[in-house]
Amino acid sequence: MPRHAKVRPGRRRVGAVTSGLVLALAVPSLAAGADSSPVPEVTGPDVNAPAAAADVRPVGPVADEAVQSRSSAPLDTTRDTPALAADVAAAPAPVAADSNRKIARIVTNGAWSWFMDPRVLRTSQQTYYGSVTNDARIQVTAVRSSDGRISHKTLTTLIADDHVAPALTRTPDGRIVAFWAGHSNASPPRYRITDKTGNVATFGGTKSLKGSGMETKASTYSQIIQLSNSTYRYWYFTRRQSDRSWVVTRSNDLVKWTKAVRLWTPPHPTTEELGTPYPKFATDGRSRIDFAVTDSQQTNRLETSVYHFSYTGGYFRTSTGRKIRSIGGLGRVGSMRIDQGTKIYDGAGVDGAARMYDLALLDGRPVVVVNTWADGDFTYKWARWNGKAWVLKTLRRNQDPLGQPGGITFDRADPRKVYLVRDQRATGQRELEQWVTRDLGTTWSTRGLTAGSEQANRTPAAPYGRSTGHVSVAWLNGRYEAFNGGRYWTEIWAETTSYRPVTITPKWSKVWYQGGSVTVTLRQGVRGVGAPNVRVAAAIKRPGRSTYSVVTRGSTAADGRVNLKLPNVSKGTRVKVYSYRANDWGFATTASVKAPR
Repeated sequence: MPRHAKVRPGRRRVGAVTSGLVLALAVPSLAAGADSSPVPEVTGPDVNAPAAAADVRPVGPVADEAVQSRSSAPLDTTRDTPALAADVAAAPAPVAADSNRKIARIVTNGAWSWFMDPRVLRTSQQTYYGSVTNDARIQVTAVRSSDGRISHKTLTTLIADDHVAPALTRTPDGRIVAFWAGHSNASPPRYRITDKTGNVATFGGTKSLKGSGMETKASTYSQIIQLSNSTYRYWYFTRRQSDRSWVVTRSNDLVKWTKAVRLWTPPHPTTEELGTPYPKFATDGRSRIDFAVTDSQQTNRLETSVYHFSYTGGYFRTSTGRKIRSIGGLGRVGSMRIDQGTKIYDGAGVDGAARMYDLALLDGRPVVVVNTWADGDFTYKWARWNGKAWVLKTLRRNQDPLGQPGGITFDRADPRKVYLVRDQRATGQRELEQWVTRDLGTTWSTRGLTAGSEQANRTPAAPYGRSTGHVSVAWLNGRYEAFNGGRYWTEIWAETTSYRPVTITPKWSKVWYQGGSVTVTLRQGVRGVGAPNVRVAAAIKRPGRSTYSVVTRGSTAADGRVNLKLPNVSKGTRVKVYSYRANDWGFATTASVKAPR
């Protein structure tokens, strides 16, 4: 995206947020409540249900007028006048990084885009990360919460493009499922399931969406949702390449899938790439899905707006609950129009075209974060549904950006928190911050997660799944030139309250069992730089014994290496090297080797 765009006729820039606005005090974490009264989904073979009034193809505009008149024209975005203070959140100044934070390198070569989720998945025992390398390897990484032990698996090799990073979910019996798709014509959607509960070392074979009609059809992005009270548990969303439309297919057993149906009719010709909608999804995990979707790609050629839909009780609905179409009606009648949803943000306003970033449920109601772009200026905006209307706040303005902003996302456990990348004009760098509101978006406090970064930070992703855990957010750090062609050299980092993960590689001397030695290298995360000051030990298990005994210890140097002297051992003795959980470094161990003599 160009750094500056041409000025749109008839628009004036909105004044920047001033530093004199009052900051909120820091607040403790508040867990977001679930929808207290979910509407159960209609069960049974919905394809045979009679057509309801909402399934009749509409004629003419059918936007929710009662909501639209109040929600589609917030003062700080649609009037050609300076923003009013009441409509601009109190924006904190840049802050130094929190000295109490602990950040850890997870993967040295990895990236993801915005429209596959969950990219980070948290369970009671581990946090999982899905990414793709700049040499086209689609991969899953797991870090154990109790001791920082890391495991890693390459699923397949496809294309060096951050759009093919996988989305992750966990089955009720604890297995991990990784879904991925290609980009453009690269691949149809595919998935693999771990053989054992929580263990990413071994996955089953690659599967297609059998019965969906997508078995051989190329698509882009994967988003997977589970509804425990639905006729079908697994809902998979992807963008079909043939018509650039988002489709949904469902399954109960991860074997057979329903025929994929199109969600929305693109408002612009399907041959025009810029007309592609970009959605985000959120769920209560039981019976409800929320959707926030743009009506086109963010560009100075189109006035990109954002709309909201929900799905409950077998129907897609507006924000007020008015029925638009049943799930069966998508197949019988056809897809919805995007402007049938409730408008959250109007791209015809002075702040220009929107880009969809994230959607979450706060106390059972949807909240959205987007950015906007007009006349070379960007904003971050936060919007919430208050039960009657969408309330929009501008969090941040930047009239001299470093290009497209690095992104903003919700804390999945507490959407009162967002993680955003702020362009630091003074340093020419992008730093990650946590913003917290206690008054529904009017004022915010901040906490810095990065500072003085040598490379840019971008694309934060907070964990889905378990509401509590050691990891708060993960993000990319590194050189990023383009999403494709392997032109990204990014690492995955995370903020954690557990141990920082390490991997261990041994190099055994030729006759290590005759009083030789082993040189081990401890690296940060997967294929990272050396981990200094890690305590390690070599232990042996003699024939007939059931336990290992430590025979030597040491600590790694600045490059992550240490040489351990070994004793003479008898034939059949096993030796292994492991790291201690100490100095914030996690546990890692080599496979054992057996003395040959």
